[in-house]
Amino acid sequence: MKHLVLLFALFLISGCSSELENNVEKLVENKNKWIKSVPNRNYSYTYRHKCYCSYNDEIIKIKVDDGSVVSVTLANGENIRDKRFKTIKQHFENILEIIKLEEWEGSANIKIEYDKELGFPSLIRIKRNGMHGFMLINISNVIIE
Repeated sequence: MKHLVLLFALFLISGCSSELENNVEKLVENKNKWIKSVPNRNYSYTYRHKCYCSYNDEIIKIKVDDGSVVSVTLANGENIRDKRFKTIKQHFENILEIIKLEEWEGSANIKIEYDKELGFPSLIRIKRNGMHGFMLINISNVIIE
């Protein structure tokens, strides 16, 4: 019986590891595609998220120059002075951290869809265990300058 339990545990661990490897492999592949697509690091994109947080379901325009967020604007033209909005490169880094949480702690579940042409994460679904643990992020209308 002990051998059966050990074998089952090894099966579960190996299944999780291959899923982790697959998620990380896709992330690296798409991040490299993104970096090649935006050599000067100047672009803008539309950001929208659904969660239990401020700016829920608002359409937000984010402008990035030389790899740094320089402006964040609501659809009505109102500027937002909130430093939590990210560059697309920072979204990749955040996704990697959540993948680690999913695998190592079992405290999160993440599903990602990537843009086929440019590689940026176009849809990110995050489910964290506990209260208010859901977030849906949509990135679209990427304009490379």
